[in-house]
Amino acid sequence: MIYLKIFLFALFLYAFLKFARNLIPRVPAGKQVRSAMIRLFPVIEMLFWFLFIINGAQLLFGELPTYPVIMTAIILSLAVILAWYFLRDFVAGSLLRGENGFEPGMEIKTDVAEGTIQKVGYRSLELLTPKGETVKVPYSLISNTTITRKGGKAKKAEHLLELTFGSGLEISRVKSLIGRRIMEMPWITSEESMNVEISALPGGKYNAKVRFFTITAETAAKTEETLRKFVEGLEG
Repeated sequence: MIYLKIFLFALFLYAFLKFARNLIPRVPAGKQVRSAMIRLFPVIEMLFWFLFIINGAQLLFGELPTYPVIMTAIILSLAVILAWYFLRDFVAGSLLRGENGFEPGMEIKTDVAEGTIQKVGYRSLELLTPKGETVKVPYSLISNTTITRKGGKAKKAEHLLELTFGSGLEISRVKSLIGRRIMEMPWITSEESMNVEISALPGGKYNAKVRFFTITAETAAKTEETLRKFVEGLEG
């Protein structure tokens, strides 16, 4: 009977955690809050399963004379697993950073991903791929792979984009919205990487000259495509 109870509770816990995981994207909160909840949920999920294992062991072995020894062994095993989960990337990162001298702007290629380093974290590298996508690579994934460093830092090229569009918004508001949209792009790393100049034209039109820096032609094209679609929305 005890085995059946443990089995049924395990099914319930699995269904509950799966339901909670699928519910997070629907939480009426800001994007940053939902993103933090998604990152934190695996840790909460792991803690729930650890508590389940401890309570299950208590039900199974609670009346045995060796119960304290069994529980000590289980708790120590869970602590080792938890420490390995949290520290594996940190330890691998310390070794890799020392061996390779990772720094922002460096181009690398691994068996997992390749691109330009945007951020060197304690547990992962943030890469900007040639397609303009931002990828976080845990150090443990690349610790046993070949890492190729391309010579020097990737050089950013300057691009100038000119847009003509209509909008009922004030010119200062339009400039602010375009600047904010550019800064939301992961390959634009700072305000110094872009500049927006807007002038008014007859008939309620605006002319925007956007100067920005990117590393690859792909990210330049993606920036232009994104901004053209964005200003089309301002016309409404």
